[in-house]
Amino acid sequence: MKTATKTNINVAVKGIAEKAVFLSLHFHRFGNRRKVASTEIEVDAEKQRVKVSKVLLDSNELKAIEHLDAEINDYVISRCLPYDKSLHVLPLGLVEEIEETLERFVKQRQELIETATERYPELLDAARGPLGALFNRRDYPSQVEFQRRFRVTWNYVSLSTPGKLAEISPRLFSEERRKISERMEESYTEWRDLLRIAMADMVKRLCESLQPDAAGKVRKLTDSSVNRLKEFLSTFSFRNITNDQELEQISDQLKAIVGGITPDKLRESENMKAMIGEKLSQAAATLEVMTQGIRKIRSEEE
Repeated sequence: MKTATKTNINVAVKGIAEKAVFLSLHFHRFGNRRKVASTEIEVDAEKQRVKVSKVLLDSNELKAIEHLDAEINDYVISRCLPYDKSLHVLPLGLVEEIEETLERFVKQRQELIETATERYPELLDAARGPLGALFNRRDYPSQVEFQRRFRVTWNYVSLSTPGKLAEISPRLFSEERRKISERMEESYTEWRDLLRIAMADMVKRLCESLQPDAAGKVRKLTDSSVNRLKEFLSTFSFRNITNDQELEQISDQLKAIVGGITPDKLRESENMKAMIGEKLSQAAATLEVMTQGIRKIRSEEE
């Protein structure tokens, strides 16, 4: 297996800015927890060592918003490569898909927000009894302000240093370009490794679903085990911004194997399951070799 040299990485990093952008994504919600002052609690311990918080509203609506936010975030992570918290590297080929999906999520979120806002006065009154002496009306904003607390903001930023900065300060431009280049070089290997591990895990999971267990019993084949791999392969060319040619070859092989199959077709034919399983096991073995060293390094770092 080929190892990326420093020179190869430098060349690849220069091209990444032409393949991707930063996606900055932030979720804003009503903060449903407040710290409880140490003077308000009685414990048999040093109070400075005890941290207590209270839940302001017992609301299924707020829980639904949090759940949707987590779903949105998981979706974005599935399409992007990591960089910083709330800052993702998004392949250019997926920008339109991300934009359309985020807009759809926001409309769904707005419906939940409106429901929570309508119930807000009722939820506020209902909090008085359970919180008892810890209830503080000042913890709760007006109904209008409550609704304003909920926002989702996102924007796209070029990975390259803004050209305007070169006009303002050539020194700062050069320094920022150096910082971005160094950070990209640090992230390069991580992005490549994450993509390899993701593919290896999906292929292994599907292989296991197609083979009987140790007792010879047929395992349950779920739609997700097939569809997740097919979806991953459909976006691979966009997400392969490190130009991992070894993984690209395996991706092409996998597309040929699973491209025309569906979960139902596999369930209907044991012969097809065996044939697909055998082909996937070969790819799984290759991926296992590719990721073995990566997993070892990661386990040692944890």
